[in-house]
Amino acid sequence: MIRLPVVAEVCVETVEDARAAKAGGADRLELCLELAGGGLTPPAELVTAVKQAVELPLVAMLRPRAGSYAYNARELDGMCARAAELRAAGADALVLGALTRDGLVDRAALDKLHAAAAPLPLVFHRAFDALADQDAGLEALIAAGCARVLTSGDPLGVEHGIARLAHLMKRAMGRIEIMPGGGVRAANAARLLRATGAGAIHFSAKERYGQPTRAADVRAIVSAVREA
Repeated sequence: MIRLPVVAEVCVETVEDARAAKAGGADRLELCLELAGGGLTPPAELVTAVKQAVELPLVAMLRPRAGSYAYNARELDGMCARAAELRAAGADALVLGALTRDGLVDRAALDKLHAAAAPLPLVFHRAFDALADQDAGLEALIAAGCARVLTSGDPLGVEHGIARLAHLMKRAMGRIEIMPGGGVRAANAARLLRATGAGAIHFSAKERYGQPTRAADVRAIVSAVREA
């Protein structure tokens, strides 16, 4: 059963994207740079500009580079510094991921980032999809105090991960929010939410990476969910 109202979170890269997302009915924004590479940390000035342009909750990406999610001490220190900057710029939450070189959730890194970001909530992004044992990873994120996990349930996208997403929802039992994302379209949004019971959904509403957010695509996905 879909829990209403479902939160529609739209991933944006610019002020213009943010305005289009709001015009289409978005409830929340995720702001990043270089979406084609999985997203990187936006400058604090862009966070402030987006917050001034649209009155929507904003989750800022905290990721210093593309590639693996295993960070060395220097990179982790830099992420902590950027977390404080994003918080000061007006971010309402941070989305990040940190894995060990063995492919496990990096609890030590998360604890350090959580302290640097406080009191902002942390969202663990699709680094989760790279975990071999997602059940153990979910328990680690709950223990670390993460508020939400953005996942496709499968590295290939939500169409392949519906059963896993439903399983994660049941395992979470409300201890952490499971937010499906990765390949969400108007054609599959309602079916995905019916199957999982998720209370939020994440999508980019771009024809392709590097293109602007399209208000019509946001509206189509939001309508599909609301009319289900």
